[in-house]
Amino acid sequence: MPRVSAARGNARNVPSRWAGQNRRSPGSAERGTACGRRLAAKACLGHFGQVIRGGESPSEEFAASRMRRVAPFIMAAILCAGPGPGLAQEVPANTVGTGCDEHSKSTRSPGAPFKIAVTYNSDVNAELTGGRRGVVYLQRLGFIGDADLARVIGWSGATAHVSVHSIVGTGLSDRHVRNLLTVSGIEAKPALRLFNLWIEQKVRGNLSIRAGQFTAAQEFAASTTANLLVNSTFGWPASFAVDLPNGGPAYPIAVPAVRLAALLDGGRTTIRAGVFAGDPRGRDLRGLAGWQFKSAPLMIAEFAQGAGGDDPAWSVVVGGWLSLDRFAASLPNSDRTVEGNYALYGIVDVRLWRRGGRTARGFARITYSPRDQNLVDRYADAGVALAGLFRRRPKDEIGLAIAAAHISPYRPGGVLTASRPAEIALELSYQMHLTPRLDVQPNAQLILNALDPDHARNATQGRRSAVIFGIRTSFRS
Repeated sequence: MPRVSAARGNARNVPSRWAGQNRRSPGSAERGTACGRRLAAKACLGHFGQVIRGGESPSEEFAASRMRRVAPFIMAAILCAGPGPGLAQEVPANTVGTGCDEHSKSTRSPGAPFKIAVTYNSDVNAELTGGRRGVVYLQRLGFIGDADLARVIGWSGATAHVSVHSIVGTGLSDRHVRNLLTVSGIEAKPALRLFNLWIEQKVRGNLSIRAGQFTAAQEFAASTTANLLVNSTFGWPASFAVDLPNGGPAYPIAVPAVRLAALLDGGRTTIRAGVFAGDPRGRDLRGLAGWQFKSAPLMIAEFAQGAGGDDPAWSVVVGGWLSLDRFAASLPNSDRTVEGNYALYGIVDVRLWRRGGRTARGFARITYSPRDQNLVDRYADAGVALAGLFRRRPKDEIGLAIAAAHISPYRPGGVLTASRPAEIALELSYQMHLTPRLDVQPNAQLILNALDPDHARNATQGRRSAVIFGIRTSFRS
C-alpha cells in the first residue's frame, strides 16, 4: 500500500487475493488433536482478553509490556494448530500487488478452525539512468495465521488474525533514487515485525467490528484495479505517506485501531469508519515492541458504491481522514507545528471491456490536502490492467499507470510562489502466473522530477529523473 521507507515516513500498502475451499472433516485422531488445540487457544485468548481489559489506568510501559508478553501466546496458539489437511489446496498463491501483504484477507477456509500460510516476496530493482545508478535486492517473508473463534471456543461470528513480517535488504528509493513515489511497495527498513493482530466480530451478517493492531491502508483509499502495480504509491497514496506523521497507519508499521464496516443493499454499498493511532512511531520502529496508542487519533471514513456481484462492472469510493495530532508542517522552510490536518479522496474502478477470458479494467484516484500545511497538497493516479491478453497465458496480467504528486506552492507567512513540477511516476508491469503458487513480474518505471525526502523543505532542489527496471517474485504456500 507503501505501501517511503520507515525512516522517511513513506508507506506501503499490501493487497492480495486468495481463497480456500477444502471442507474435509478430521478423523477421530484429528478430532482429539483439534480438541487440545481449542483448549490451548481458549487459554491464550482468555489471557489476551485479560490484557486488553487490563487495570483501570495502567502506564504506557506496563501496557506495552503486557502486549509483548501476549503476542507470543497468540502466535503459538495459531501456529500450533498446524496447516491442517489439504492446506496446499486451500491456500493458493496470492496475486501480489502493491506492498505484497495479506491485505488483512483470511487464509482460513470455511471448514477449518485454524489456518496458517507463508508468503515470500522479493524485488530486484536497478536504476539505469539518473541519480546513483545501482542494483538492490529486497525481500519480505510473511507468516500469516487465522482462527475461526466460533469453532475454537464457541465465540459466534468472531475471527482472529495475526501476521509477522521479516524484511531484509535495501530499497531502491531509499538508497539510490531518493524520491517520494517509492519504487517498491515492500520497501522498508530491515526488521522483524509483528504486523497484524486483531479480532473481528460480525453482527447480523452485514456489520463487522475489528479491534487490535492493523493499518488503514489495508482497507481504506485503495483501488482494486491498482493492486497489480509495484510502486507503493498505487497502494497507500504518496500524499498520505508524506503528509501524515511518519507515513500514517500503513505498511510497514501497524497501529492500535478500531474499525466498523457495514455492507448494505445486497453488498452494493459499503460504509467503513475507523480510529487509528495517528503516529505509528512507537518505542521501537523496527521490532516487535512499540504497541502503544501514544499519539492523538486519526479518524478515517469512506463510502463505496458498486454494481454488485463478485466481479462488479464499476465502483465509486469517496472518503477522507482527519488527524487530531500535533506535528511539524511538511512545507519547505517551515519550522511551525500544525494541530490537526485533513484530506479528502475519491476513487473510481471500472471494467472497460470484457470478451471471453479477456478483461480490461481502469482506475482513477485523486486526493486533496490543505496547501498551507502539507508538502503534497494534490495527488492523482490512473491506469489500466489487462487480464488474459495472450490466449496461451490466460492468467497473466499487464498494467500501465501514472501517478503525480503536486508540491504545494505555499510558503511560511502566507506567501505563494511559483509551483514546482510535480513528481511523476509511470509504471509498466507484466505479471506472469507461472504456477498456482508462483508469480514473476518484470516491471519498468520512469520517475520524473524526483524530490529527495531529506531535502523536501528546500524549494530550490534541482530536477532529477530516473529509469528503473525490476523483477518481482511472489510465492505463497
